[in-house]
Amino acid sequence: MFRYGGYVIKTNPDYEKAIENGDEIAEIWCEVYAETDTEFKHCLSEFNMMPCFEYAENTVSEIENGIKNIIDNDSSYLELQIKSKKFERQSELFWRAVEYIKQSIGGSDIETTLSEVLGMTDEEIEETLGESEVQQDDIIMS
Repeated sequence: MFRYGGYVIKTNPDYEKAIENGDEIAEIWCEVYAETDTEFKHCLSEFNMMPCFEYAENTVSEIENGIKNIIDNDSSYLELQIKSKKFERQSELFWRAVEYIKQSIGGSDIETTLSEVLGMTDEEIEETLGESEVQQDDIIMS
């Protein structure tokens, strides 16, 4: 694994061990994770590297410079991926909260609660209640 710029890059093969053992490296597969993703649940990007393309020779410093260049070139995309993963998580939590409120309050009181307590508009309530059944099925399946 290699850490750079707030990211952890998992490599296959482990290029440091391969170089130490004198193994020829034909290709390195890389997976990029946010440094905060300690369980490696949300891969942000994947790429492969080959000698003479992304790095000049099979040395640790050349390979790591190649990784750095790719990360630097893809930084906007990686940041967008991080924001997207955070949004997905917030959306999941929102739907769980709506389902909890529906089950706790139930009946016609749900619309009053969403309107008065959460400040939702009638249109937002209609969309939320219509979509929550679909979202609940998605959450249960995941």
